[in-house]
Amino acid sequence: AECMCLRSRVVNFMTPEQLKDLAGRVAEATIGGSPSQQVAAYYVRAECYEYAGDRDTAMQIATEGLALESTVTCDRAWEGGFDGLHWVAAKIHACRTEIPQATAHLDKITRGSIVLSFRATQLKKHMGAQFEDLYRAVAVGAGATVIEDIPVKEARTVEWDFMLEGYSVDFRVVWVKESGEETEVEAMSRREFENGPVAGSYDAPGPGTLRLIFDNSFSYFRGKSLNLRTE
Repeated sequence: AECMCLRSRVVNFMTPEQLKDLAGRVAEATIGGSPSQQVAAYYVRAECYEYAGDRDTAMQIATEGLALESTVTCDRAWEGGFDGLHWVAAKIHACRTEIPQATAHLDKITRGSIVLSFRATQLKKHMGAQFEDLYRAVAVGAGATVIEDIPVKEARTVEWDFMLEGYSVDFRVVWVKESGEETEVEAMSRREFENGPVAGSYDAPGPGTLRLIFDNSFSYFRGKSLNLRTE
């Protein structure tokens, strides 16, 4: 795992053009390589694009590499590849202030990389302060429903994301016009904690209210807790 960090560290001293060229050469050099080498190549390529400032491409590469995680067991020499991909994805989510998504990736860095584990710990500390500034706790009592209304004064994009602290909850998003007419935007039944954070957006056409509905009416004995961010 440590050798993967050393291999990718050279990207700190290269220009964006050199980084992207390196990513291309790494991809070519590993064509026909073992699955472990392919994973390592995804990591180095993702790092190159992330350092080059092209986070969208870096995230795409990281996502493609992580899609192999359930089917590939890396050789010892390349075992840091998946950890590295989770690290790159976590950094990008953190830059986008997508704290739950970043945390989910950081929590998967468990393969013994001392360097990445240290970096993950430092990033978690940093995000902890961000989390408190951006998110607020919402308690949904047993058998209860909580409605969070977001007033909209003019046409704009409204964004939200939340993360359950455990169990499940029903979730709906409804757009309410000033006239009172309602349109359902999204609906999720029994959204499970294990499925990770929920994020969404709605392009409000004009004045009105975007209503987030957290429904725990199906659970008579257990309340639910979540952290919510809206923009």
